[in-house]
Amino acid sequence: DDMKKERDAALDRVARLLDDARAYARAAGPNRQRDLILESLAPIVDKRQPLITRVNTEQEIRDAVAFAERAGVRLVIAAPGAEAALAAPLLKDKHVPVIVLQVLTLPTRHDMGHPARYSAPGELARAGVMFAIAVPSDTNARQLPYHAALAVAWGLSREDALKAVTIN
Repeated sequence: DDMKKERDAALDRVARLLDDARAYARAAGPNRQRDLILESLAPIVDKRQPLITRVNTEQEIRDAVAFAERAGVRLVIAAPGAEAALAAPLLKDKHVPVIVLQVLTLPTRHDMGHPARYSAPGELARAGVMFAIAVPSDTNARQLPYHAALAVAWGLSREDALKAVTIN
């Protein structure tokens, strides 16, 4: 219960910050005192840029989507693909794109089969979810084609794999 209260309090603080950024963006003018934090959030609250959030579980994905609706912002989820695949119907319905983090790694849960991470991009594509494939750091950027290739071996089309590492 304490952890839930802390999480809810943190989300309330973020929602208030986004509301403040919305008010700051509307109050443009020469007499406005400049606030760099609120100014940097203006493109997010104006929906010119999405809010990108990194989550690890299906429940965190669902919570992030609910928060984005409550805060009135566009959302992009950066998550393990297998977890995103579990929430694919919700992501498609809410038009939330996903950045699939690391195809070449172990499943996130003990009850998932070993190919869960490999087949997740294909499952997202079949569900109609817009997604990109990413690697966690610049050091591993050279491995990006291998992540996409493994996803192709486990059901993602070559065309969708190419889109996932380029235009998506």
